[in-house]
Amino acid sequence: SDIIPIVFCLVLGSFSGAALRLEDRLNDSLNRLNGSCLSGKYDTQGFIVASTLFCVGSMTIIGSLKDGLYNDGMLIKTKSVMDGFAALLLASRYGVSVAFSAATVFVVQGGLTLFSKHLSVLTSQRMMNNIDGVGGIIVLAIGLNLLKLKSTKTLDMLPSLLLIVLYGLLGF
Repeated sequence: SDIIPIVFCLVLGSFSGAALRLEDRLNDSLNRLNGSCLSGKYDTQGFIVASTLFCVGSMTIIGSLKDGLYNDGMLIKTKSVMDGFAALLLASRYGVSVAFSAATVFVVQGGLTLFSKHLSVLTSQRMMNNIDGVGGIIVLAIGLNLLKLKSTKTLDMLPSLLLIVLYGLLGF
């Protein structure tokens, strides 16, 4: 993987996400939904942490693409089992709101699988290494948040994934 573009995309993507207030806006929307539809019972942070964790890794991308392109669901099934155990651990901290992340996983993985014929460019080794680098740092930030060592708005980091894909597509 290329460390300079990974760091550059992480910095630029994080600044973009912060400028757009992605995490704050999603939190506000979820809190409004929670208050109006769910009687304010759920901690929305669990949804955000679980959705981000389950959707930023290369297993999500490669597994979904392999399933859509080659009808090979082994990787995505393996990821699902791992996500299930992670969801149990997250639910012990955040409660039932983690279960709602299944909708995000369905949309992301389902979308990648459905549109896999148009996204096969993402499967090059260099592209996957760069996506892994960015995704790995986002997962590390999630871990630091969970351990309460550092508070980071990880959802604001998500534009970094788009930027590293653009970097790869532009052939730098």
